[in-house]
Amino acid sequence: MEALKAYRSWSFLSLFIVILFWVSSVHVEYAGARNISVGGSEGWRYGYNYSDWISKAGKIYVNDVLVFKYSIPTSSSLPHNVLLLKDKSSYKKCNVSGGIKLADPTQGIGEGFAFKLKKVTNYYFACGVGNGKHCDVGLMKFGIKPVVKKGC
Repeated sequence: MEALKAYRSWSFLSLFIVILFWVSSVHVEYAGARNISVGGSEGWRYGYNYSDWISKAGKIYVNDVLVFKYSIPTSSSLPHNVLLLKDKSSYKKCNVSGGIKLADPTQGIGEGFAFKLKKVTNYYFACGVGNGKHCDVGLMKFGIKPVVKKGC
């Protein structure tokens, strides 16, 4: 009987240690994630060079969150959206036809639209308004490839 009590006690302790380790490792994985405001104080707008902005933004890591903030469209302002383009060729040519719409013209208001970078891959973002005009003429595009943060 004493052996059974000792076994149960040991099993509980082992389970507790495993759960504690798992919770702490999950916390560490997400503890370093950052919210990055696309364009900084400029936000997501026509005429700002996002390729230049991202080249100066520093390292972007897996689990970081890009936040696209833009104004609600009015009769005197341009609407915007956020597309994830399918490949580098589409990005270079601002071919938005095969892009996946991530956010519509109203999702960037207030706190903005958030997109989490979940894996190491190339991401190509653009505004698809005007059949690619905002991407091409308005410079509303950028590509990134997040990296894994060392030490996590």
